[in-house]
Amino acid sequence: MVVQKEFLDRAHRIVWCTVATVGPGQRPRTRILHPVWELADELTGWIVTRATPVKVRHLAYSPYLSCSYWEPGHEVAVADCRAEWIADVATRQRAWELTGASRHRSATTSGVCSPTARPGNRPRCYG
Repeated sequence: MVVQKEFLDRAHRIVWCTVATVGPGQRPRTRILHPVWELADELTGWIVTRATPVKVRHLAYSPYLSCSYWEPGHEVAVADCRAEWIADVATRQRAWELTGASRHRSATTSGVCSPTARPGNRPRCYG
C-alpha cells in the first residue's frame, strides 16, 4: 500500500502521463493522456478517451499498456497495466464523473464526448 500511495501522490501531482501501447507490427506508440487513479482493493486507472483506430488495434493486439509520469526533478511513477474498453453506460458514466470530465470539458473539447454520446461517436474508457 505504501508504494501505491506514493504512486498516487506522484501521479496526481504530475497529472499528464505518457501512455504506451504496442500494435501488431511490434512497434510501440505513445500518447499523452490524463488517467485518474483510485485505490480500493487494487489500484485502478481510468482514462476517458476516443476509441481511435490505432488505440483499438493496439489494445486488441495486446491489452497491456504502460503509464509513465515524469517531472523535471526526476520524480517518476510508472504503472504497467492491463486495459480494456468499457462499453456499459453505467460504468462509463462513473468514469466520466470520477475523471471530472463533466466539470472540465464541454461535450466536444479535445475530441472527448459524454458517455451517452450518439452511437458512432462514443468515447471509451480504459478501466
